Amino acid sequence: MSEEAVPMVAVQTQHCGVLHVYVQGNIEDKSGKTFFITVHDIGTNHKSFIRFVNDPSMAPVKDKSIFLHVCVPGQEQNASDFSGE
Repeated sequence: MSEEAVPMVAVQTQHCGVLHVYVQGNIEDKSGKTFFITVHDIGTNHKSFIRFVNDPSMAPVKDKSIFLHVCVPGQEQNASDFSGE
């Protein structure tokens, strides 16, 4: 199975800097859809939720939903190592 292209939106926050939010689903077609916000566990990133949502058993939910996968700062793709500061 090829990996689904999931666009990233950079969201500037007041206290956390920029959050990377990956939008799985057509945000333009939001009428009647349920939104889910996910935050991954330590040591993973948004890709674990994308794989979960793409599982065939999730198809009925995925068809009626839009998923917003929030990447915890420092866990985004190609993030630099934590400096301890």
